[in-house]
Amino acid sequence: MCLLLRLPLLLLLCGTFVTLGQAQQTIRITDNDLLPNNEYRWTADNIYLLDGLVFLEAGGKLSIEAGTIIKASATPSTGDVTSALIISRAAQLEAILSVISPFSSPSPHK
Repeated sequence: MCLLLRLPLLLLLCGTFVTLGQAQQTIRITDNDLLPNNEYRWTADNIYLLDGLVFLEAGGKLSIEAGTIIKASATPSTGDVTSALIISRAAQLEAILSVISPFSSPSPHK
């Protein structure tokens, strides 16, 4: 069973999409990495580490595969006091979840 989630609103996401098995590369994501009016796809073969407040701006679209791991840095290098993914009202988040790869929220990444 898969669930397609579209959220055209403000959303704070500090969590992990659980995956099993393979070695993954960690990709650090800052606010400068998500530009307005662009499309992005985060895949299960990488781990995404949010570094500070990361905004998906108007016109942006982020698709996240089932099993993708997203972590939030507990001590951001950006000067922000926390790390979070923030989806603006005019942006889209598409997260595909499955029974094998559900959503969960672990403690922040250190």
